[in-house]
Amino acid sequence: MPAIGMPPITALAHLPILNGGSEFEFFRYARHGEHVFFRQRYAEIFERVSRKGTMIVVVIEGEITTTGGETLLKSRRTLLRQSQ
Repeated sequence: MPAIGMPPITALAHLPILNGGSEFEFFRYARHGEHVFFRQRYAEIFERVSRKGTMIVVVIEGEITTTGGETLLKSRRTLLRQSQ
């Protein structure tokens, strides 16, 4: 499943997806009534050879910030697409 709101990578759409893990760096909770923004981007896309064949690694970085630009949370998600 691609990241919500991210443009799909159509060349990889037919490949099975494996969860490669997630990392979160938390700075503080949002305050009541505070508006926040969530942005994400494709940080890296590369190939890696494993015992089961070629894997395509897709790394997605996300960030939640306040309207004032203060960072509340950073995330890094890794998806593995297995070539067949």
